[in-house]
Formats: sequence, structure tokens, C-alpha cells
Amino acid sequence: MIKIIWPNPSKEDYDLASKYGYTPQLIARWRMLIGDEVKDLVEAIEKYRRVFIRVNTLKISPKKLKRRLEEEGFLLRETFLEYAFEVLRSPYALSSSKEHLLGYFYIQDLSSIIPPLLLDPKPHESILDLAAAPGGKTTHIAQITEGKAKIVAVDISRKRMASMRSNVNRLGISNIIMIRADGRKIVSYGVKFDKVLLDAPCTGEGVIPRDHSRKTIRLKEYESRVRLQRDLLRVAYEILKPGGLLVYSTCTYSPEENEENIKFAIEELNMELMDDWPIYDFRPSNGYNMKGVWRAYTHRQNTLGAFYAVLRKPE
Repeated sequence: MIKIIWPNPSKEDYDLASKYGYTPQLIARWRMLIGDEVKDLVEAIEKYRRVFIRVNTLKISPKKLKRRLEEEGFLLRETFLEYAFEVLRSPYALSSSKEHLLGYFYIQDLSSIIPPLLLDPKPHESILDLAAAPGGKTTHIAQITEGKAKIVAVDISRKRMASMRSNVNRLGISNIIMIRADGRKIVSYGVKFDKVLLDAPCTGEGVIPRDHSRKTIRLKEYESRVRLQRDLLRVAYEILKPGGLLVYSTCTYSPEENEENIKFAIEELNMELMDDWPIYDFRPSNGYNMKGVWRAYTHRQNTLGAFYAVLRKPE
């Protein structure tokens, strides 16, 4: 049974919600997670304007791309990752630059770059991206494996899959098989994978700086998303080889879509939680009432909001 916590907002919740256009229930839910830090979170979300790029090292080195963009008037700052930069100044739209059209980089928030790093993909592994479009994480996997992994990318959305095909072609990647399909039905294909990335469709609380409609999420949307996420977790379990790894991530703060789903995977699917954080130069926050899972909050990590967990299918 799916139970969504729907607390009664306080006067402070109503005041904060009214000031910035959120539902009071969403503010109350966030207060449940982080207490009085909720005001800091909301203010950080309202101010968040950071832009990052991931260099496509299959086509160009980070050093060369940095030099080219800076010659055009862009100002870049290094991050913890050699091939990711923060863009501090843009003389014109990044997406209109010659370097973008040539596929030299992908515009992607730092929080979104993390899941493929957790997956730690290797050349010649078989890897499934179960909710892949528009392809930021899939193409990152291809980049990490130098185009030598066997990658399958599945997404149900025709529009988003069209965007993914465009991105894959622009980036010059040829080792991704793209399938437009309902991820809940791909078990019937009979294929098993070494690793699965499930960046699950979610309520998107963490990307409010990009989509203000997420300020007014309703109860029914939480319920429908959790049902879909658990269906996809079942699929991920079924199509993983014994000993295979699953990275589960979202761009929401909702505990029902995050920690509760990981508990479901452990208790109902018998998966094992891999609880060591391997990325030493990016420090996430701990999970909500659960060890071994991680969160990125906009006011703490200074990125878009996200959740991360790594699971293993028993041998």
C-alpha cells in the first residue's frame, strides 16, 4: 500500500508558500525533512541560476573546449570533475554556440552528472538506461566507457525520445540502441544486463528552478509516480543479471519516491544496498531517516535537488 504523508501546514508554512507561490502542503512536507532549514531551501531555489556543461571527451578535451569557449567570451569555472565546468558568463545562448552544435558539450546540472558516476560503467558491459530521454545520463555512460559498452536506452515519450536521438547524433555516439517503449513491458524482451540506471520519472521537486509548475504538486501525482517507480524497480530487478548493480535516482525531495522506494526494493525485491559513497569531491547529504542513501539539496550542495542510491541484485 502506498501512503503519502500529507501534513497540516503551520502558519509559517502558509506564509512562506504564499510569498513564493507554493502549496502550503509542499512547504510542510519539506519542513518535515529539514526543519527550519525549509526557508533556506526555498530561498535558494528561488535564486538558483547556475549553469553547468559536461564536456564530450569523445570529441574534444576539456582544456581545448575551455579555451575555445573563453575565446568567444564565455567564462568557465572548474568543478570537482575534470570534464565539467560551471558557466559564469555567457555572451549569448550556450545552445547557439558552434561548440554546442558540433557536439562538444552537453548542458547538464552537476546533480544530474552524478548517477552515471555511481553506476561506474565499464567497457563491454551491458547497460540499460530504463527512463533515458533526453539522454544526458545515457550519453555520459557512453562517454565514461569510451563508446565501448553495450547500451540500451528506453523511454516511453515520443517527444523526449526525438530529443534524445538529436542529442545522441549531435554528440557523435554510435553505441546506444534507443527504444521507444513502456519500460514496464521490456521484461518480455528476455535480455539481461550487467547494470541498470533508473533515473525514475518523478514529481520533480528538485528542478523547480527550471519548472515552476512543480510548486503546486497534488497528492494524486505523488501516488501515481510512486506506483510507476515501483513497477520500474521490479523491472530493473528482473532484467539485472545476478550480482548486477542498479543506480536509482530522482530529482525530487519526496521521501515516498526516494527512501520508501529503496525500502521496497530491499524488503520486497531482496536487493542489497551498497552504502559507500564513492565520489569524494562531491559531498551529499544523508537520506531522510535512512543510512546509505544520499540527497542533494539546493541550499546545501548548491545544485538542483536530487536523490541517489545504489542497489545490488544478489548472486
